[in-house]
Amino acid sequence: MTDNQHLTLQEIEKRGKEIYETQLKEKLEPEKNGKYLVLEVESGEYFLNDFLDEALKEAKKKFPNKIFYSLRIGYSGVFSFSSMRGDNGNYGYL
Repeated sequence: MTDNQHLTLQEIEKRGKEIYETQLKEKLEPEKNGKYLVLEVESGEYFLNDFLDEALKEAKKKFPNKIFYSLRIGYSGVFSFSSMRGDNGNYGYL
């Protein structure tokens, strides 16, 4: 399947948190603190950038129909979001 829209946002969030805590946190903190991580939860592939929009653009190039889990490394607040490319080529967030 080319998209993960069969997963609920809660499932994406749960998987994202689990992958980050068990596979990525130790690897990325503290060297990457402050960077944004965008994670595709089915493949485990992630994208890092200083800017959330840039990390999302990288992720969308590879996985255009996915919904991603995202966080800022080293910060306690996490969130999940989706993006859709509008007719004008710009991304909007859900």
